Amino acid sequence: MPVRVRLLPAVSALVCAASLPVLAADSAASVSTKRRAALDVGKDAVLELVQDESTRRQETLGRLQRTLARADASRKAKNHWAATALYEATLKLSRELGGVNVTDETKRAMDGLATSRLALAKAANKQRRFAEAERHTISLLAIVPGNKKARKYLEYTRAVAKAHEGKVPSPEVLALVRKREAERRDVSVLVQDGKRLYEMRLLDEAATKLKRAIAMDPSNRPAYYYLSLIQEAQYSDAARQRDLMQKERLVEVAREWNEFLR
Repeated sequence: MPVRVRLLPAVSALVCAASLPVLAADSAASVSTKRRAALDVGKDAVLELVQDESTRRQETLGRLQRTLARADASRKAKNHWAATALYEATLKLSRELGGVNVTDETKRAMDGLATSRLALAKAANKQRRFAEAERHTISLLAIVPGNKKARKYLEYTRAVAKAHEGKVPSPEVLALVRKREAERRDVSVLVQDGKRLYEMRLLDEAATKLKRAIAMDPSNRPAYYYLSLIQEAQYSDAARQRDLMQKERLVEVAREWNEFLR
């Protein structure tokens, strides 16, 4: 029979006590490994976030520099409307970057914006659109509050507007005049298109353009003149076609008569 050995309670307790340090060491090693793994994952996530932020900033900086270059080119070409919009877009990108490492670009954008906005204000003043001139100056001061030229020009604009009170049309009428002037330019383009198409003998296309011009401006004499030329040309073409068809028919009749005589 196999011999069974029973450990005394004291001996059993000693064996358990001896195994506890080993188990504790294994458990501590497992916890330490998990902590290191968690730390590694955290480091990777932080590095990824840093890299993403760096890439985003580089892309934003590139857009800022390109926008600023376009703004400078528009200002030099005296296209102050475009320059103003581009300078403001540049300053917005600068704010996205927190103004860090773009000090020179930000200053260039502010100076360029001041130049373009004031140029627009002066142009409006020359046309006695004082409210528009004031809006341009106030918009500039909202972005560059410390601009002394803008503050002085705002005072000047308000003084000139007050001196002209009752001597200039209302803003509503001025807006209507500008709209009418824009429509006249569009009509002029349509008339020139019709003229050119008429010269190319594209009569239907030319007539379409001129009819649109007349619909927009019924008093436009050049449109009527070229449209009458087109109608005369179309009538002449139709008459020639009828004459040709009649001659062809006569030839057919003569040919049939000759056949009959044979």
